[in-house]
Amino acid sequence: SPATMTAGSTLTLTTIGYDAYGKQLPTITCTWQTNIGTITYESPGTTAFLYATTTGIWRATATANGISTSTTITIEHAPLHHFEFDYIGTQTADINFSFTVYARDEWNNLVNDYGGNNHLWQSVDNVITQIMWIGSSTIFPFHSGILGPLTTTDEFRKSCNDAFIFTYEIVDETKRGTSNTFVVLPGTPVSFIITLGTTSIPIGATTSVIIQLTDVYGNPVEIAGTTAGLFVTGTGTLDI
Repeated sequence: SPATMTAGSTLTLTTIGYDAYGKQLPTITCTWQTNIGTITYESPGTTAFLYATTTGIWRATATANGISTSTTITIEHAPLHHFEFDYIGTQTADINFSFTVYARDEWNNLVNDYGGNNHLWQSVDNVITQIMWIGSSTIFPFHSGILGPLTTTDEFRKSCNDAFIFTYEIVDETKRGTSNTFVVLPGTPVSFIITLGTTSIPIGATTSVIIQLTDVYGNPVEIAGTTAGLFVTGTGTLDI
């Protein structure tokens, strides 16, 4: 008959043999096969032990004297163990991107009945801040074990070294998931910053001038071969 088990557990399977007249045989020699997990048994015998970690609907088959019988086994997820992020590749500071978070059990199966409300944190150069998503809300609800896809907002795009840290907290226990560390490249240059070596220059003295291109968020942009026009008003000369 069909059976149900939890991923990471062991299910005991038993088969009974009958003769042509429907009489139960005292003992039979069985071999066992399954299309998922590991099945162990001693022969002769009618009992086997199935260990599996992957959710789904699978089959186990017992064979004796050339006669086979099968049963359907449903493997359900284990309790929530951690959260998993989509892989996040290199991004550009002025372009939105999306990512998804999944609730997983110890065996990395989707916990498809999880619907918790959680908090999302952002780590920028080891400085961790809590993310607000809609208005002032810090709650991120899961639906059927999945959060997202979430599309980034300005809060995710103002640095060149971002990493997302997702944290789920419950009483007496904390479940956690962390994205891969990824780079956010500067966006399109829209402005520049001029920095002087000193703002007070004695007569006859010189000072350095540094020009730095920046994107809309103030991230420095480096473009090889870029030229800039620089002019001096008042007295003095510019030597480049």
